[in-house]
Formats: sequence, structure tokens, C-alpha cells
Amino acid sequence: MTEIQRKRECLQKLLVQQVCFKNLVKRNKDREIQRHRDHSQGTAVDHRMTDQEKIPLPFIVVNTSSQAVVQCNMGPDRSDVLFTFSEPFEINDDIEILERMSLNKITAQELRSVCPPDIYDYCCEQNLLGDLLVDDPMASNAATS
Repeated sequence: MTEIQRKRECLQKLLVQQVCFKNLVKRNKDREIQRHRDHSQGTAVDHRMTDQEKIPLPFIVVNTSSQAVVQCNMGPDRSDVLFTFSEPFEINDDIEILERMSLNKITAQELRSVCPPDIYDYCCEQNLLGDLLVDDPMASNAATS
């Protein structure tokens, strides 16, 4: 693999990460707005997200069979953790999980607003945005009106 190809792949991964984080922030704000609406309509719900509802970044998710025996040993300062699994397991990082939540999609207009113009143009020229971009529903509505 050439150095240029490796850097293109790295740029593409960084774009996916940026889009996922942007969409996660938007999703959280939308949820807070909805909670605030529910609260203002008389529903007895606190409109602020609790710390338990927030997921700190970065994170990993470890999956294994429900029949597996998992042993966890933690160092005294909780900075070192050792897991032992009796069956195979899978580790997914935060970006993989956010992608599974479909937070890795963005419209071209939104991407232009968060991406420097030169980077955006380069990514378009190199076809690095294919998996990220979705049609803008507002643009298609305006075109049909």
C-alpha cells in the first residue's frame, strides 16, 4: 500500500469519526429539546439528560456469548483491567457502535459546514465521501415544490 493511499484511508476514517461525533451531539440536543417539550406540556419528566443517559467518549463495547464466563480483574487505581473469557469475544470501539446507530451519514451541505473547503473538494475528487453522504430531504422537498 502506498503512503498516499494510507493517508487517504486515514482521512476517510477521520471524516467518518467527525460525522459520527457531530451527529451524536445533534442527536443528544434533539433528545434534550424533546424532553423539554414533554416537560413543558405537563409531563412530569426532567428535561435535562442525567449523567446515566450520557455516554462518555471514547468507549468500547465487549460482546460474548451469554453462556460465557467472564472474569474481570481491576488494578487498585482502576486504570488497568484484565478480562478473561471462556468463549470467543468481540471488541467494538465507539465509532463502530455509532456507525451501527446510523450516525455516520450526513448531507453534502452539512459536511461543507464542518469541513474545510480544500479538504471537502479533495475528498470529492478522490471519491472518499460515497459512504458518508445522503440526500438532503429539504433540498428534494424544495425541488418538488
